Amino acid sequence: MNFMPPRLRSFFTDCFRVVIALTLLSIAAQSEAAVPTGLTRTEFYVTGWGINEGNDGKINTPQGSSGVIHVVGSRSGTIALMADGTVVQWGEWSQLPPANLHSVVEIDAGWAWALARLADGSLRGWGDNEIGQLSGIPQGNDFVQISAGNMHGLALKSDGTVVGWGRNDFGAASIPAGLSSVIAISAHNHNSLALKSDGTVVGWGTNTWGINNVPIGLTNVQQIACGDTFALALKADGSVVAWGANDLGQTNVPADLNEVVKVFAEGNTAYAIRKNGSAVVWGYKSDDYLKLPDLPAGYAWHTIGGGLEHMYGLARQIGPADISTPLARTITATGATLGGNVTTDGESAIIERGVVYSSTATNADPSIDGTGVTKLPTTGTTGVFTVPVSGLTQGRSYSFKAYATNNTGTSYTSVGAFTTLSSNANLGAMTLSSGTLSPAFASGTTQYSASVSNAVTSITVTPTQAQANASIEVRVNSGAYAAVTSGSASAALTLNAGANSVDVRITAQDGITQKTYRITITRLQLTSVLGLLDSGVNPNLNNAVHSIAAQADGKILIGGSFTTLGGFLHNRVARVNANGSRDDSFIADVNNTVNCVAVLQDGRILIG
Repeated sequence: MNFMPPRLRSFFTDCFRVVIALTLLSIAAQSEAAVPTGLTRTEFYVTGWGINEGNDGKINTPQGSSGVIHVVGSRSGTIALMADGTVVQWGEWSQLPPANLHSVVEIDAGWAWALARLADGSLRGWGDNEIGQLSGIPQGNDFVQISAGNMHGLALKSDGTVVGWGRNDFGAASIPAGLSSVIAISAHNHNSLALKSDGTVVGWGTNTWGINNVPIGLTNVQQIACGDTFALALKADGSVVAWGANDLGQTNVPADLNEVVKVFAEGNTAYAIRKNGSAVVWGYKSDDYLKLPDLPAGYAWHTIGGGLEHMYGLARQIGPADISTPLARTITATGATLGGNVTTDGESAIIERGVVYSSTATNADPSIDGTGVTKLPTTGTTGVFTVPVSGLTQGRSYSFKAYATNNTGTSYTSVGAFTTLSSNANLGAMTLSSGTLSPAFASGTTQYSASVSNAVTSITVTPTQAQANASIEVRVNSGAYAAVTSGSASAALTLNAGANSVDVRITAQDGITQKTYRITITRLQLTSVLGLLDSGVNPNLNNAVHSIAAQADGKILIGGSFTTLGGFLHNRVARVNANGSRDDSFIADVNNTVNCVAVLQDGRILIG
């Protein structure tokens, strides 16, 4: 996209001048900027102006080119990128685009050659190849932006480095050593510019017009544009900085220019599009053929570009912003990250964007100022955005929408919904396969005890969560936790003789809140129950114990030569409870020493 030297342009003042306006569906030249028919709000209105050098037709958009989404120009030709990923070319070209060219996402053009970036990140080119413009195109599929100078090209890689090729006698294709963290590039004539992620600009190539002399202290740059003899930088605050030659007023930025969202440099003419969709032009405007044409009522400028002595612009109907895809991420018990995607600004600057939400039970279709609705605004224009939300109620269902507001009104996404995670880590019930919990189970009580006979060598726990999305794990004696399905018995937990600790750990749905219930289970030791095997140690027995047997209920039978237990008459047979206390409900009177006690499967007792 390079112009002849400005002083030679007077040669063309008698050439045919034309201003055309074309709709994307009819593609018919019109005598004035009439409101086009048949266009949807997202389709572009295309307008061209300037001169047809020798009637080469470079501004005569051909029939059948509906769906244009971008236009670039060269010395005497024009290329349009179509919505379906193909390209349409008209004017004077030495070569047509490759027949199999498709999936194109970006185009640019030099003096008499063209460059395309495909969806897979690879590059294609066509046209003149005088100084390696085509043969030097780099291979690979990691390119994210392209720019074509007079006879050199630049390509930005995904890693933030830049590749250059083609004509290099002015150094425009020689990338400065160490250049990295680049986010945008611009090539024009024999100059190159790069915008870095820190908002600074680097220039190289011919410095005849001072383009490489980037203003000292220039920062916070969001966009760059390189012309024939000058350069533009759009700053984050919407202001524009220009530098380089000024013999045609190309660096005389209008004093009242503000709220700029895009800048363009073609030849020695500068263009800026403002937030309200209007455009401003300064620099070389000889005989008015580079002045901006009028747009139809209700339309705003979207982009401007062109080539030698001819320009093209795309405009779109002004309307509400388009916003889609309600997003809900990182949901916790009391918060979430919500957002949306502003796909177009409606050709009117985004004033505000954000999310609105409410409890679904209160308002299932929230909007600004709706009942029970909270609005969380954020800054930005188009693209995906998110907003952090806090202070929500755990386990509650919410409805939300993302919204975007421009000068024409507010647009919403469809309704999204989410439920905050529960922090409930309580059990609703817990039982043992043997023994009885003491105290009786209650969700708020976390410490329990139980006793089992020595005959019980393992036990299972059946825990039930209070909240369906909580998870449960069980362990015994500080071993490894094992998952347990709510309402089902755990794997068998091996008990040692004496005290055992069984931990039941519940993790709430939020993945953070945990609660542990502990059961201290005592498995009686046969050698220590009341000292039954050694009457000398146990004063509660007046003679020796010769046999012990455990019942299924944990009670223990003892037999021997004793006649009293704890001062009460128990002739040679007695029974103690699982906790070691005397069971006075058991009465048996044997008139001789008992050497053996056994419990049959049906519960009957044998003594001998």
